[in-house]
This record gives sequence, C-alpha cells and structure tokens, in this order.
Amino acid sequence: MAQVLHADGTPLAGQFLIYPAVDAEGEYPSRVENAKGYFLEKDTMDWFYGHYAGAWDDAKDARLSPLHGADLSGLPPAVVVTAEFDPLRDEGEAYGEALRAAGVAADVRRYGGMIHGFFDMGAISPAAQSAIDESSARFGELLRG
Repeated sequence: MAQVLHADGTPLAGQFLIYPAVDAEGEYPSRVENAKGYFLEKDTMDWFYGHYAGAWDDAKDARLSPLHGADLSGLPPAVVVTAEFDPLRDEGEAYGEALRAAGVAADVRRYGGMIHGFFDMGAISPAAQSAIDESSARFGELLRG
C-alpha cells in the first residue's frame, strides 16, 4: 500500500511492517521450515491468498507482492518486524533488504522464539509484550525523526 500511496503523491511518515506478506509466490526457507506447527501454516496461507488474490493474474504485481515493486526508492522509512518461527520471516527480511538497497532507511528486526501473531499475544506472553513494546518504541523513534 505504501507504494501505491507514494505513487499517488500521498505523504507518508513511515511504514510499520509487522511480519509482512510481501511476496505471494516467493520460495523461502522459512516457508518450508515453519510450514506447520507454528500458528500460521502453509495451508492457511494458501487459503488467505486464494481469498485475497482470487484470480489475480500476476503474483508479482507490486500491489500483491510489494517486494517486486519496480522502484522502492523514495518510500518512507520502515520498521520491519519478523518472528523466528513464521513462514513469512524470510520474505519480510528480504523486503527490508530491498528497501535498504533502494536507499530507504529500514530497521529490520527478527524476534527470536516468536511466532506469527505474537503482536496479539502480549497479555499472555511477557516475551511477546517485550517485543511489542520494543518494536513500537522503534517505530515511535522513526516518526520523531
């Protein structure tokens, strides 16, 4: 969405990307390593993709797969949060690296021991709450410049 808004001239202060899905058909080790047993599973991802994308013709269309955007330069700075045991981990980190390669400030952090969805688990997990607090503080710092 940041790419679409940027192209339209909408000013954005920053991106807070929490275990983002940014490459619809990418092949990543984390999709295999974490395909089952860690809350978000491959079958569920396929279900979401089918309902979200439907009959989308081009899985590399940047609106569906932001990692494949033609030009990431000029996008706002980003905080990218990934979880160790998440099928989306590697593509989120790849997007952070692609932003950096395009000259965009990107603070990419993987949280060890965490699974996809940990941002909703702070009330039951002190480790998740700590990661949420830290990530939110990093994004706050980004916004303050």
